[in-house]
Amino acid sequence: MSLAITKANFEQLIDDRDNGVIALSGKWGSGKSHMWREVQKDSTNGAIKNALYVSLFGVKDILQLKMKIVQSAVPNSKTGHVAREVITSAWRESSKFLKTLHPGFAAIDEIALLAVPAILRKRVIVIDDIERKHMDLNIEEVMGFIDEFTQVYGSRILLILNSDKLEDKDMWNKLREKVIDHEIALTTTPKEAFKIAIEEEPSIYAPHIEGAVEVCKISNIRIIQKIIRTVNKVLGDRDNLTDEVLARTIPSTVLMCAMHHHGLDNGPSFDFVMGFNSSDFQMEEAMRRPGSVFADAPARPPEERKWGALLDDLKIINCDDYERMLLDFLTSGLLDSGRVDAILDRYVAEKNVMELREKCGRFFELEQWHPSVTDEELLSLAAELAESADLLDPYAATALHDRLADVPGGASVGEAIVARWLDGFKAKEPPQHRLDNYDNKPLHPEIEAAFAEAERRLKPLPSLLVACLRIGDNANRESVNSQAMRDATVASYEDTIKTTSGPHLRDFLRANVVLYSRRGGYVADFADALEHFATACRAICRADTIPRLSRAIRKVFREAGLEDVLDERGAEAPSAAEPAEQLADGAGSAA
Repeated sequence: MSLAITKANFEQLIDDRDNGVIALSGKWGSGKSHMWREVQKDSTNGAIKNALYVSLFGVKDILQLKMKIVQSAVPNSKTGHVAREVITSAWRESSKFLKTLHPGFAAIDEIALLAVPAILRKRVIVIDDIERKHMDLNIEEVMGFIDEFTQVYGSRILLILNSDKLEDKDMWNKLREKVIDHEIALTTTPKEAFKIAIEEEPSIYAPHIEGAVEVCKISNIRIIQKIIRTVNKVLGDRDNLTDEVLARTIPSTVLMCAMHHHGLDNGPSFDFVMGFNSSDFQMEEAMRRPGSVFADAPARPPEERKWGALLDDLKIINCDDYERMLLDFLTSGLLDSGRVDAILDRYVAEKNVMELREKCGRFFELEQWHPSVTDEELLSLAAELAESADLLDPYAATALHDRLADVPGGASVGEAIVARWLDGFKAKEPPQHRLDNYDNKPLHPEIEAAFAEAERRLKPLPSLLVACLRIGDNANRESVNSQAMRDATVASYEDTIKTTSGPHLRDFLRANVVLYSRRGGYVADFADALEHFATACRAICRADTIPRLSRAIRKVFREAGLEDVLDERGAEAPSAAEPAEQLADGAGSAA
């Protein structure tokens, strides 16, 4: 029975004199004690309003139970609290003192029992936490207490117990058979449980949490409160989290927190959740529909299909850094705020990027296909794009700049878009790679220069010697090697040849000679580098200031059949049609 229906009938059941003992049972955290407090607060019935409440948690014997009832009978006020303390402490100390004087005073505790009948006569007594009583307290004693005060003194008893926490099922069966007149089984709905939980744990994210709680069918109020506290702690009081970002983060937070606190019946494992992919799951389900050629293919275990359906209902597509962070927090209890900020900032940026892309596409469509749109309207939209241009991809920023050049008054807005993009690019870590540009889209010169500068920072240009050796070894025309070649001059070639010796000199000369023999195919990559190489070698041989170096250069060119290149008359010789393959083969003998 739901909480609302139970509450509506509860007072009538208690007020019925035929119900000497009523049991209110339900799962842990279902709101049984909360419901009793609500009924007592709203009741106009004097007996219910003045009912006595006592918990059996840790109670070892009936005397302790009766002492707790005596304490409960003192008015619940500041004065009453003091009175309870005085009664308890005074009785405890006097009892100890009298027992030390004479063994006969061992029965002094029994004096406490004299006041109990008068206090409990015709009163409503609420006994909570029966399943948490001390093992020394026999259930028969509790049953005897209940029977005595209902039969002899006209008391009425309300027993509150957690049906899923009863380890001693025989105890419950005895109570039900011999003592209880009417039993109410409370089944709180997730909506009811959330309403109670959110009153004690407020959250600005309440609507999103409530939706996920209902999908997960969580009805344990205490677990829902833990979920709310977790969401509040992880997301904080941010004001920039859109509904899309909250829909991305809160469902998985609710699910994983409920799993961690064992709040789901036969819920998924963390391994399943972390490896879940909605597209794969939906495809598998579609393949196994009746009539499909894959209908007879082995299916996932039934529990995994159930788990997958739950994650689909929560609209969890897949898990990434957020769920990994959340799992670390749940297992360690330590929250890395910096890690959370980075993830949420990325989600916000991704959402903003999607909105900006849509707005950018809108501008291009209006500018090209809607002649009725005024220049002022286009410029207004472009100005909005300029405010967040750092989120655009470089090709879109370039295209906007170029299109705006054709709109009267748009050139300055286009420059502002490029400037904002450059500011954002320079403030970020240099990208490892440029975006793919399969369509060969143009880049604004300043954007191209920014990429080149970033690449130089990530991959500094190698020396001419290193670049040539890399290219010669494995045809490695990586951009930094090609750039080093393009930057080479006659002087840098001369300097490299004169300051290098041993195998490096040999390999440097041979690599460049091979490339020179094919220079017609390398102009796009190396520009005039190979002609600068030949010019440098001619200059060294003509000056002949280091005769042995000159002989080494001539030897390498001669082996490649290109010795005439070193003569002035051979400087304009045509490119070799065939590679000097024997150069590599003779490397060992020429050393």
